[in-house]
Amino acid sequence: MVIFVFALGMRLLFSVVYPHLGLNLGAGDGYDQIAASLVNGDGFRLDAGTESVERLPLYPLALASLRVVFGTADWPWQVMQSLLGAWSCVIVFRLASRLASRAGAIAAALFCAVHPGLLLYAARPFTEVPYGFLLLWQVEVIVARRWTQAGLSWGALLLTKSVAWIHVVLLPLIAWRNSGRAAARVMVVALLALLPWLAYQFASNGSVAASSMAGRALYQGLYVSRHVSWTTPSGDLVIDAEREMDAELAARGIAADADAALRVGTAGALAHQWISAHPTAALRLWARNLVLTWYLGRSRLSMALYAVLHGALLVAAGLGLKRAGGANESRLVAGACVLLITAYTAVHAAIHPGVRYILPILPLTAVLAAAAWRSLPKEEHRR
Repeated sequence: MVIFVFALGMRLLFSVVYPHLGLNLGAGDGYDQIAASLVNGDGFRLDAGTESVERLPLYPLALASLRVVFGTADWPWQVMQSLLGAWSCVIVFRLASRLASRAGAIAAALFCAVHPGLLLYAARPFTEVPYGFLLLWQVEVIVARRWTQAGLSWGALLLTKSVAWIHVVLLPLIAWRNSGRAAARVMVVALLALLPWLAYQFASNGSVAASSMAGRALYQGLYVSRHVSWTTPSGDLVIDAEREMDAELAARGIAADADAALRVGTAGALAHQWISAHPTAALRLWARNLVLTWYLGRSRLSMALYAVLHGALLVAAGLGLKRAGGANESRLVAGACVLLITAYTAVHAAIHPGVRYILPILPLTAVLAAAAWRSLPKEEHRR
């Protein structure tokens, strides 16, 4: 309760002062626009065009629900995200308690409670905080062997960000530590949770896809990767990448108001063409991004801050992994953390290098790092 109240207070306080900080972080991702469109009865639209296939539904539906009840103010969704972020810190404490001493678990939870990136995105209308909560919830229920909830949480993740397909890496771990039937149940429940959205897409657009953003993400990630360095911040490169993509598509006769699936698919094809033409350079960029993704920010100051903060965290996580072990549940927690941290880092090194995109796995990294603080007593390991 103390952890929850402290983490909640930090997030609510930051949400109050955030408008006065003068941070120029660019526009949102359009989730609030879709929410407004839903409330106004105009459908799931990002703009005045056709039904949007560029965003997944869970987060816009949550924003729309809050708009219906509380109006257009920011504070309702900021409170929602503050609550989810604070409860995420509690889950971090509970997971870390399976790997480390009480002191280590508290340290991991407090790290997440005051982490600047996690505080920032609790105050902004983005998916990072809700998605991070759902990710932690899935790991927790997997450890508790609640397979239906594990499938529901995965389905919710897939309805929030398409990158959640990464969680397929957990299925072999579940099958190994429990049974193949458990892994199959998780997958089936997740697919069932996804079915209503797929049916809606088919009815609206005549096609079915969990998300069609992958091509654009790859194009933007490649553009950002080619314009940053070990010490060069990302700044507004995502906006520049969007403009460059529009110019390339226009040169091929694809207008800005053309079908979204066509535009995104063509952007992906352009990115794949560059990678095919420059495989060595693409591999070198990806290998560099495995490290750079953990501290790439919009400014040199934020890069320096995250380099120190996350560098120390990763070192502690490596030491914690070495010390983790003992009971089956401890190995399951450590295994899930390692698999997800590795998978998210590898994927975002290609499609979206930058600190923002690895924020959801920072709490799992803190869970591993907790074991470096002080390992469990020997008798608890033997048990």
